[in-house]
Amino acid sequence: MISAVLLAAHVGIGINYIWWKLAPVSHARCVADDAARNEGEWFLPVYDRPQVRAAVRAQLRAMRSAGFTTLRVLVFFYRTTDASSTDSFTSTDGSIAPADRAKLHDFVADVASARFARLEIVPSFQAENWLYCRNKVWGDCFDAARTAENWRFVQTVARIAFAAAGATRLRFDLANEGAPDPSMTPATLAKAKAYLDYVATRFAREFGGGWTISAARSDAAPPGETESRLTLLLADLAAAGLTPKVLELHTYAPAASDVTLSLDEAGAVAGRIGAALVLGELRYHSVAQADAIGEWLRANPRARVADLIQWPEYDPSSVCELDPVPPYTPGPLVNAIGN
Repeated sequence: MISAVLLAAHVGIGINYIWWKLAPVSHARCVADDAARNEGEWFLPVYDRPQVRAAVRAQLRAMRSAGFTTLRVLVFFYRTTDASSTDSFTSTDGSIAPADRAKLHDFVADVASARFARLEIVPSFQAENWLYCRNKVWGDCFDAARTAENWRFVQTVARIAFAAAGATRLRFDLANEGAPDPSMTPATLAKAKAYLDYVATRFAREFGGGWTISAARSDAAPPGETESRLTLLLADLAAAGLTPKVLELHTYAPAASDVTLSLDEAGAVAGRIGAALVLGELRYHSVAQADAIGEWLRANPRARVADLIQWPEYDPSSVCELDPVPPYTPGPLVNAIGN
């Protein structure tokens, strides 16, 4: 067995940080959307506003003081000529405007100033630039011709971040929940393999091994989904001569048995290639999930889990709750691993 003290020393506690404030929506809209009673406001497009940057810097300091060591942030791209978008960086070729480059640089520098140990950056694409864009089936509207512009965006984001990160270590999720599902159509699987191989190869060549391609674990998925997704992903990457140093799993499953199954499968796959394991989207303040993870970590001391990163969402068993507002707190994960 591994002691709680040793666990705490090796496992980072993280948070997905996307919105600097939340705006409530009507109860009727909440019911219609089957979602939380709020909309988030992304900070990066308005990070040049002194009041926004001041608020974000205060939130970063508060979250670091509360015990978070890792921050995970999505950087959105939307292909449009509209330069005034409030929810994405925009262009028609994957480039980033000078003003937006400055915003991203300043934010990464502020994360470093708040003394986070790790920042995971997720270039995130919308509409036809998203690998699994869907009209009828996953991936049927992804435009593979946009692969090069997606890479241009990833490359520029990475260059800006490395220039600003200081002592904060960086990791990049190159395709958020991009690990393919073997049940997807052959056309989607072929496009996914070509896309992921291209982006990961280019990233590894220029920036090294600080990358991952996260895998989703659906709440209602059959047993074995975690292993099948990760195994297919690794086979696709191996064909391009690539082996990731980090595997990342996203799961919101609250049941201990479900969490344990996913961790058993992800841990086994990661162990076969000597990779670290990140749990990148965990249910915020779920005692049941945190306890299951803590039990699994103590039973699997060689699993090399690097980070446990929560997603700050409202209790999904309730209707029309408000999402938690930043700054966030680590919650029961800290107690579960003995930090």
